[in-house]
Amino acid sequence: MIDGEGLTKRDTEKAGNVQGGSIGTGDKAIALKQCRNVTIRDITIFRGGHFAIIVTGCEIGTIDNVTIATNRDGIDIDCCKYLTVSNTKVNTPNDDAIVLKSSYALKRPVLCEHILITNCIVTGYKLGTFLDGNGRHTYQECVAE
Repeated sequence: MIDGEGLTKRDTEKAGNVQGGSIGTGDKAIALKQCRNVTIRDITIFRGGHFAIIVTGCEIGTIDNVTIATNRDGIDIDCCKYLTVSNTKVNTPNDDAIVLKSSYALKRPVLCEHILITNCIVTGYKLGTFLDGNGRHTYQECVAE
């Protein structure tokens, strides 16, 4: 298991342009940029920081049988082609679970193309309760019920 210990003091929940930080400075458990033929398989990530997994500008890859329980984004796929995410569980109570985006991270516009997401589970349970099997809802979800 990779325990990213959540956000660092430097990269708080309000980091980024709001607090004078810069784009790209968020904590990342796994960050891949412009890679080819990559496989991430059979791992668990707990408290992955801003991104548990972020892949940018990658071509031909697989994310399979991964479990993520984090406080921010689970998997961000940015400017990628021919990727498969399968048999994966992502729990993130306050942010995005699996994101496809086309940003200017490569200093030019690049579309996400040919992305397959199959047999995945996305939840928003309270942090820590997904891995221990408890699966307790967040406070906000309980109030809404």
